[in-house]
Amino acid sequence: MIQLRYRSTSLFHFKRIDATNKGALTLPMPTPYAVRSALLAVSDDPEAVFDNVKSKTIIVKPPAEIVHNPCWVKILDLKRSEFRAQWDKPEATAEYQSTMSLREYAYIPADGSSDLMIYIDSLEGIEDLPARINYFGKRGSFVQFIGKEDNVDPYIPLEGMECILQDFSKKATWENVNVYTSKKSVRERYSQVIEPSLVV
Repeated sequence: MIQLRYRSTSLFHFKRIDATNKGALTLPMPTPYAVRSALLAVSDDPEAVFDNVKSKTIIVKPPAEIVHNPCWVKILDLKRSEFRAQWDKPEATAEYQSTMSLREYAYIPADGSSDLMIYIDSLEGIEDLPARINYFGKRGSFVQFIGKEDNVDPYIPLEGMECILQDFSKKATWENVNVYTSKKSVRERYSQVIEPSLVV
């Protein structure tokens, strides 16, 4: 497979699938869904390259070293009484309250020792897109494209910590991933094992 190397240039945050508004811990890497979305986002004609992006086999591996920093932050949250009223009276004015929320931001060393590795079976039809990517997921988790290497075998352990990831569904169409349409996103969940080691 082709190994794409990205270096983190800011704190990394990619919400786990079980995240809520009050608690959002981070995965140690972006999901294949996020990688495909990033490729589409940097394309001059995303609809034209959609089939090429969807057909690729993509494997994402976490960086060799990552420091997770959980912290409490202040957010504005819709009052629950007001939230219920919205369903009964859509014209009602929403009211927000200040509350606390758990967030987790990860530090990934940027000295080249702990780059994000993304493996893809082919770049046919999307050759110029990987170098354009500068973030995965929400804007803010910025990365820099370092380069690629051909014929690399991604090692996936059989035992370790399980991560729940998402990818495009095989049934997904361009309308399902286009944020400017009303069609619902179609995703598939799967688990991938990683081998973290705790260092104090």
